[in-house]
Amino acid sequence: MPANWFESEKGLLDLRPWSIPSNEWVPSNRVGNMEKDISIIILDDEPIVCNQLATSLKKEGYTTEVFTNSQDAIDCLAKQQFDILITDLKMKGLKGIDVIRFAKDKQPNIQVIVITGYATTAMANDVLAAGALHFVPKPFKLQHIKDLIADMNIELSDSS
Repeated sequence: MPANWFESEKGLLDLRPWSIPSNEWVPSNRVGNMEKDISIIILDDEPIVCNQLATSLKKEGYTTEVFTNSQDAIDCLAKQQFDILITDLKMKGLKGIDVIRFAKDKQPNIQVIVITGYATTAMANDVLAAGALHFVPKPFKLQHIKDLIADMNIELSDSS
């Protein structure tokens, strides 16, 4: 977190007196006075997981696209740029690792979070080698995913 910032459940508050009024909260997708719309693609064959993630992340100010079919997600990744991919691993059709490899090939800067109910050390090593930054076993807390994204968000904003 940048110096002179305070983090709360509402977002980040910039405590520098010259930047913004002290009572104005900065949404999670804003750092300083620069705003970057962070786009997230979510892929899980369980619709409830997709819906919970999308609803929670939209409340934080992120743009989300949701898919329960890996081929549909790949088709979207081929046409549209995303900052972050959140994907399950075990699905019908193409597996999450295939989606990660495709996404990293088409969009090398995309950040990847893997969520899975089948967490093994070997699987974690495979997805991290394929380019994922985080490997999160199910069940997970939404706040944990939001924290991971907030950390990525600052890195994405700093590199813009």
